[in-house]
Amino acid sequence: MSHQTTFEAELRNMQVDPLDQDLLARLEAAANGKLTELSPEELRFEKLLGQILPTTLDVELLKNLEVIVQNISFPSNEKIVVFSRCRINRRSICSTGSDKNSS
Repeated sequence: MSHQTTFEAELRNMQVDPLDQDLLARLEAAANGKLTELSPEELRFEKLLGQILPTTLDVELLKNLEVIVQNISFPSNEKIVVFSRCRINRRSICSTGSDKNSS
């Protein structure tokens, strides 16, 4: 039996965990702009993240990244992620150039 068929057999035998309904409800509330309170665990995690300083990137890495993207024309007038319900500074975040989305 090849490595690939062994892997495929293992995948076929895997069982999917049931979806966590509480997590899904929180994700949906967040996506709809209705999540207004963080759980104690989220508050703890946010505080922990606030204590971590970002690592300084190596100058050579930055130069290599710049070379990779310097000739790529990124779209500047298009949405990358569509926000269905945007509540923060609607004009600057959600606007597509027209005022049809502004409140």
